[in-house]
Amino acid sequence: MNRGKSGRAAMFAAVCAAMFAGAALPAAAADWSLSGRYQYFSETALGGQGANGCQDQATPLPSGDCRADPASGWAVNFTASMAAADADEAAAACVPGYPDACRATGYAIDGRGIAAGEYFEPARDLPRPCVAGAYAVSYSIVRRANPDADAGAGGQAIESEYRADEFRCR
Repeated sequence: MNRGKSGRAAMFAAVCAAMFAGAALPAAAADWSLSGRYQYFSETALGGQGANGCQDQATPLPSGDCRADPASGWAVNFTASMAAADADEAAAACVPGYPDACRATGYAIDGRGIAAGEYFEPARDLPRPCVAGAYAVSYSIVRRANPDADAGAGGQAIESEYRADEFRCR
């Protein structure tokens, strides 16, 4: 049987279509979302206070840790993101003055911290695409002057806020 070029092309197209008929379309790219794990602490001239929460709204242990921390790498990412934010703050030229605040940030993925700068917003700025199942921790330091607080000896009281949030790539 002698088939023309158009017949062979149609046959080839039919074979290819049959082969790929069961192939799924690629899944949507994974993206970062909050895991629910966070730690917050604030310091003022009058003292400090803090709070924390666990992944999937689980209750923190008496130590403040969460049962899922080892699986998510919270401790290593927390430490690395805090060090990165400290480095960001040390390199900044910001001096807190009322009513402005200074903000330093960092994040860590797989224990590698990155200083991220004053305008970093983790939900917007964490690296993409991410690997599904990966965890990241963002850490921010905010310092602001409080002219109403008694700093003693003519000083200016500085209020500080520290916040870490864990993200999971889904």
